[in-house]
Amino acid sequence: MDRRYWSPSSDLLYILKRGNLTLSVVQSKFDNNFNFFLENVSFYKSPNPDSAKAIEGEGIDVSNLVDNNGKFKFSKRLKSSASKVSKLLQLDEVQSYIIVDRWCAVYKPSSEDATKSLSDSVNLTSNDLLSILNSYHNDRNNQLKCLQLLLLQAPKPKCPSTSLPPPGFSAANSAAAQDSDRPWIQNFTDRLRQDHLHTRLTASLQDTLRTDGDVLRKRLEKLTVDLPQESSDLNWISAVHMRLRQQLLVERIELLKCLILLNESSSRGPCPEDVSTLLGCLADSVSSSSFSLLSSPFSPFSPSPLSPRLDEHPMDRGEGGGDEGSLASPSPLLLSSDQLIPQRLPLLEAAGEHLACLLVLSLLDLPKFIRLGKFQPPPLGTTSPDHALPLGGKTVEIHNKILDLPTSAATATLLLTWAACVRLMEPYDTRFSETTGRGERNGSGERNGGSGERNGGSGERNGG
Repeated sequence: MDRRYWSPSSDLLYILKRGNLTLSVVQSKFDNNFNFFLENVSFYKSPNPDSAKAIEGEGIDVSNLVDNNGKFKFSKRLKSSASKVSKLLQLDEVQSYIIVDRWCAVYKPSSEDATKSLSDSVNLTSNDLLSILNSYHNDRNNQLKCLQLLLLQAPKPKCPSTSLPPPGFSAANSAAAQDSDRPWIQNFTDRLRQDHLHTRLTASLQDTLRTDGDVLRKRLEKLTVDLPQESSDLNWISAVHMRLRQQLLVERIELLKCLILLNESSSRGPCPEDVSTLLGCLADSVSSSSFSLLSSPFSPFSPSPLSPRLDEHPMDRGEGGGDEGSLASPSPLLLSSDQLIPQRLPLLEAAGEHLACLLVLSLLDLPKFIRLGKFQPPPLGTTSPDHALPLGGKTVEIHNKILDLPTSAATATLLLTWAACVRLMEPYDTRFSETTGRGERNGSGERNGGSGERNGGSGERNGG
């Protein structure tokens, strides 16, 4: 069984932002979780029989699951709760146990000592299950935010970088920004690149693009069979469905940010195979309308304020919680609309589409497209340096036309998308020209020497 233990991602994010530990401790924590960052969200496994058997026994030694030399033992009291959470999250049973164990240590401290006994099991209410669902999703998002900070604070290549920090991050306040020349960050990110982080992030992005409304609906149908008691509450099912949809869009946005930063922080850029795969999955998402997840029978909520930040740490709220105090606190109104906002989904969709457009441009040549945005038509009688513009200046005409329109983010995105589409169609345009020229040459050959071709064909058949 492969390793399935990880340090809480909000703790790692807190370390990167606040830097309250020594360099050796920080480096050790991240080195121990290298595979966690490399596999990104695919590190969280699906349920499997081996893990299900592991949590059935008491005190099973699974030291091969952890990154240190310690031993991880299961408590019989959390077995049923871990099994229930595994069905809710569609998560590996061992990892579900870790999620439940950490959640209970923070939010049910009275049961911490009781878990060492073999008495009654810990019972989770429907509200507890929804809180664990939120905590699990926050853990996935914070992991991607850690990856973004590492890429953002690694030493930049010599070529000028045009990437902007992702929203929500303050480079001035982060420990990594204060010591950006620390070699371990560069070594860590180089190892990630060498082990094909771009390919793994692209695969994770493909999973979010393929997960449409039908997939979520089937998952809910299965959930009603696995958890019949909880699923009898329509409000609870609606809350779960809304959280799954929102998390799908949020995770897609975080993955897009990671890919943009990875492209912009690399001096060589992604390999052609990765570019082709990524552009293919983005094109498929547009054609299949997988960005649209708004048609659903589960939307009974009313308008409400925005939810708390996903990367909030218990220490930021002035709370305790110890080393494992890393999961988001449960809200007393989890079944209300305070954290589940239908009105927020279109905004998340729009943000995902804009980031997807920027990702395409970062694959092509984002600095040149930015220069195009600042381009001014040259005086009459002079020529512009087309080599400094994308596509040899092919987009200048449409750019000048759009300049006459009222400036807005939508028109800028229209220009960038149009330019990207032209660039994407360029290989097909070249192939079409080559095919047309070859056809004309072949047609001319048939007219001038048709008999020779027929004789040659006869010779080929005889030789065959």
